[in-house]
Amino acid sequence: MNTTKKYWKGLEELHETSAFKQLKDNEFAQAPSVEELLDQSEKSGIASGRRDFLKFLGFSISAATVASCEAPINKALPYVIKPENVTPGIPQYYNTTFFDDNDYINVLVKTREGRPILIDSVNPECKSYRGITARAAASVLGLYDSNRLKSAVFNGEPVKWTDADGAIVEKLNTLSVNQKPVVILSNTIISPSTQTIIKEFLQKFPGSRHVMYDPVSYSAIRKAHELTHSKSIIPTYRFDKALSIATFGADFLGTWLDCSAYSVQFAQNRNPDGEMSRLFAFEATLSLTGAKADYRTAVKQSELAACLVHLYNKLTGANLPASEVDHMEAIDRCAKHLTALKGHALVVCGLNDPDAQVITNEINKFLSSYGRTIDLNTPDYRKQGNEEDVTQLLSEIKAGKIGGIIFYNSNPVYNHPQGDEWASALQNLPLSISFADRADETASLCQYILPDHHYLESWNDYNPWEGFYSLAQPTIHPLFDTRAAQESFMVWSGLSPRGDKNNGHYREFIREH
Repeated sequence: MNTTKKYWKGLEELHETSAFKQLKDNEFAQAPSVEELLDQSEKSGIASGRRDFLKFLGFSISAATVASCEAPINKALPYVIKPENVTPGIPQYYNTTFFDDNDYINVLVKTREGRPILIDSVNPECKSYRGITARAAASVLGLYDSNRLKSAVFNGEPVKWTDADGAIVEKLNTLSVNQKPVVILSNTIISPSTQTIIKEFLQKFPGSRHVMYDPVSYSAIRKAHELTHSKSIIPTYRFDKALSIATFGADFLGTWLDCSAYSVQFAQNRNPDGEMSRLFAFEATLSLTGAKADYRTAVKQSELAACLVHLYNKLTGANLPASEVDHMEAIDRCAKHLTALKGHALVVCGLNDPDAQVITNEINKFLSSYGRTIDLNTPDYRKQGNEEDVTQLLSEIKAGKIGGIIFYNSNPVYNHPQGDEWASALQNLPLSISFADRADETASLCQYILPDHHYLESWNDYNPWEGFYSLAQPTIHPLFDTRAAQESFMVWSGLSPRGDKNNGHYREFIREH
């Protein structure tokens, strides 16, 4: 055994520097006091070590503790007249509806002393039960977001609602006389009452129109069903009735369409003790759906449409032309399983391409999915946006044909492919209004920002599918000087009297409507 080897802990020990020798000879030296350290640090300007940091920390905590004893006394006063429905420490629950560009969910809101603190799903026995999503659960945080606007804003400065209403109505009348149309650009609106109010507004100012815009578009599904079934709709998919499922880029457990409902439906047939469904996933990147798949195949995004054509050929025996792919074995296995469970099969596609969606429809026709796992009689109204209309609107704004624009739950400067063009086009408009609750990318370029209520402060109604309706009720009084966007439309069209606070007329409109 060679015992002549010598090991060094570092270059300092190897070269036996003066600093190393000093530390070696004084390894267990007694640490100086805090006063000495402070004095030495001031003279040398050298940062203290870990032990010195802990000493400083202990000293600062002790000093803060002593100083806190001199803080002013805040008294918690009990209710002089206790509200009838409020008991301190006992939570209250409200049913309401959450809807944004992605999710529609009936939710249960937990409140304490009038403050919403938790978003949960409603009773699972509810017919329209949907699982809670991360977006819905986190939506309560937006209510208390300090970045929310506290009042109406004109050119970056706070303005009274009455002054803003007067100036806007005067501008709208001027644009109407000059035949300069005003356009409302919104997300998909599924509120029957809101749609009626917008129609009243459009009638008040002839030539104006309403354009719906979805940042993530599903218009190809509507176009495909118009070609294959003469119905321009998005159908309702029933994953709870499907035992063989194939998805081509559609993350139906994560983000695709009604994912909060699909996840609950899909789980019903994943019981190992019962009849187990099988999931085949063809996707470019790993998604929540792909992670749950029984058979997952990594496919280039550009090859998804070709894989659909090859699946159609395998199922029907047709010979439609398609580029070659390296996944024929996986496609063959998927085709055999889908055929074996014909009538209980479902194929979905996440491509916003009408041709790909037409092939998907033809596959589902062959598998007898329509009327069983696909419901055409209950169309989905939650995605009505049309990107072609939005592109045309942008061209008209750039050409000077539009007099004003009103943004309602839309932010094209941020999420439209031509966001830079939107930003430059807005600067030339005579009138621009946003109902955003904060100065986002689009609102910050508008003349007026009239902040809308948070949904937990609002009344509303919804019609997400044919024959399904729900209500939204406020769970807290508006925290800031905001106003429902519907109230603004009612004021400008003469349906509601002008005033500082017009937060009750829309509730009455919903009741009458």
